[in-house]
Amino acid sequence: MNALRSRTESSWTALRHRTEPIVLAMDVTAVFRAFGLIEQARTQREQLHEQAATARAADVDELAMLALHIAQLAQDDQRDYLAAFQRAAGTVFRENGILAPVHVIDSSGDTSGLFEYDNPFIERLARLARTHTPLPMTGKPAGAHPGCIAAWLIDAHLDYRSRALSALTQHREGQA
Repeated sequence: MNALRSRTESSWTALRHRTEPIVLAMDVTAVFRAFGLIEQARTQREQLHEQAATARAADVDELAMLALHIAQLAQDDQRDYLAAFQRAAGTVFRENGILAPVHVIDSSGDTSGLFEYDNPFIERLARLARTHTPLPMTGKPAGAHPGCIAAWLIDAHLDYRSRALSALTQHREGQA
């Protein structure tokens, strides 16, 4: 037991004195898939394409614009979530006395296993940072929202289609 405790304390001390950057990886696509957001964006875009097939010619362009805006919002949300994780990780690591720079990369699609953490404390702090990472569309961490994130966003009118429609409406009002 003392050997394990000594090794644990040694790992923690080494981490607190570390100066080279700590690289954290996040598979943003997997996170958004788990939240139900990948499926939500895909389904809502497909629904718009189906509506366009039977819509009046005057409405087809608007439906296509909404579908494109949903795709852009989904991309922007993933980028913004990764940036929010970067900020949350920096804060969590500093609050725990680790002053080494923290860098975050998107490991979506990586299957090499290259980004597995070799230090259990880095892994633990990365998980803690993730619980503090706010969703771009709400400004609050995922845990602050009850149940399925995608369903909650629909109920709150913060899903992709609602946000795309709101942006289109604001754009029209700005031109009027």
